Amino acid sequence: MTGFRRNVLITGAVLSSAFALYLGTGLRPLCWLTWIAVLPLLLIARYVPTWASLGLATIAWFLASLNQWHYFHSVLEIPAVMVLAFLLLPAIIFGVAAVLFRRFLLRGAPWRAALGFAALWVSYEYLLSEFSPHSTFGNLAYTQMDFLPLLQLGSLTGVWGISFLLMFVPAAFAAGLSDKVRARESRSLLAFTTVIFLVVIAWGEWRLNDVHPHSTIKAGLIASDVRANLFPHTDDRGLAVYHLYSEQVDAVAKQGARVIVLPEKIALLSDSAVNGMDQMFAAAAAQNRAYIVAGVDHAFAGAKSLNQARLFSPDGKLLASYDKHHLVPIFEDRDRPGTRRVVVVDPEGKWGLQVCKDMDFPELSREYSRDGSRLLLVPAWDFVEDGWLHSRMAIMRSVEGGFAMVRSAKQGLLTVNDNRGRVLAQQSSSAAPFATLVAILPLEPPGTLYSRFGDWFAWLALAIFVLTICMPTKRSRQLVDTTASRSARAT
Repeated sequence: MTGFRRNVLITGAVLSSAFALYLGTGLRPLCWLTWIAVLPLLLIARYVPTWASLGLATIAWFLASLNQWHYFHSVLEIPAVMVLAFLLLPAIIFGVAAVLFRRFLLRGAPWRAALGFAALWVSYEYLLSEFSPHSTFGNLAYTQMDFLPLLQLGSLTGVWGISFLLMFVPAAFAAGLSDKVRARESRSLLAFTTVIFLVVIAWGEWRLNDVHPHSTIKAGLIASDVRANLFPHTDDRGLAVYHLYSEQVDAVAKQGARVIVLPEKIALLSDSAVNGMDQMFAAAAAQNRAYIVAGVDHAFAGAKSLNQARLFSPDGKLLASYDKHHLVPIFEDRDRPGTRRVVVVDPEGKWGLQVCKDMDFPELSREYSRDGSRLLLVPAWDFVEDGWLHSRMAIMRSVEGGFAMVRSAKQGLLTVNDNRGRVLAQQSSSAAPFATLVAILPLEPPGTLYSRFGDWFAWLALAIFVLTICMPTKRSRQLVDTTASRSARAT
């Protein structure tokens, strides 16, 4: 291959991967593109030196991640320097993974190349989730939320198995198609990868159809994106907005809704005004014989506020109050985090409460699943642009834990989903001055392998990565030394 043709091939591969990643990740990804996005870069790995492989892979991933620049910098108002750091970290990790893939491929070890590449990426995602205030946000698995058969893998492995497969499959095909790999190893790797993928999808299809609901419940959701209703800071205005919501509660209850969920932080209220809100919704719950969940930023004199989801029972009582555990940095610095879960026992089973960003953290949802919660009620508040992604991150928790969910978000989506991740009903909160949604959802006993054993697959990926690095490797006889090749070309 001439130098010009090689440069064209390399440039095309970098741009192809960057473009596919740009569309296959981000706030509204095209799930099928994610599967092929890294393939061009891995196919050219053996044609470039180590540092070039690191640089090209890093550049491709960074260019693709610019699909979120506006969201981080303009919507979330994160300083540009911090956004650059946030986008560069995964790009560099991906570059290192590409170098690892190249190293083992040139040593005639295609299995280790593919496994090490995927294991390094999942190890990075897991360690990041353990230390980041945003937990699993940005995980590659969320690109597949429209691919329901694959999504079922989350009930076994959490997001980690999905992310691993997304990286392993293209890496295995890139290694298996390389002319530096023995034909026998190539065939076995390609056959194994194909079989694993087909088994996962077939099992996912079976699980989607293996549904035996013990009962059903009709849920109602309400949210308003009218500017004056978003987050009033005075007691008088706040109570007026809650009154408008209570009027919508009556309308939704007439459609048969037995549980009604309102958004997070409808208003900032003082302690005395919260008592007035409680009386308002306790009366509405009793009048309509329905459960009502309402979000409030509960302010206390001389202390930080609590971001609460308050649950009112059909007999007109404040049944429970849940304090949000995981707060959004900067935006919720005025609040203090909660520390306890809230599980309500109903004749239809146990229900749990969470608030918005809590659903980004798999561990909390696993605990609710182990508590026996069949249904999670989630008030939320999104940032318009991330409405689809944030709702789907929450839906992933349903698949992982085996519970249904009702999530009502202002500046986002109203969603009702079952425990398989199927969206049974959906409405944009901007659809009307007060957007409403009523849907019937099935309730099944919760519990999955993932909710029981937790992040076992992430630890497995860490072990695979360490073994891949530490085990000795013999360089294949058929490979030509890079330095010698360059000298020969120069001669």
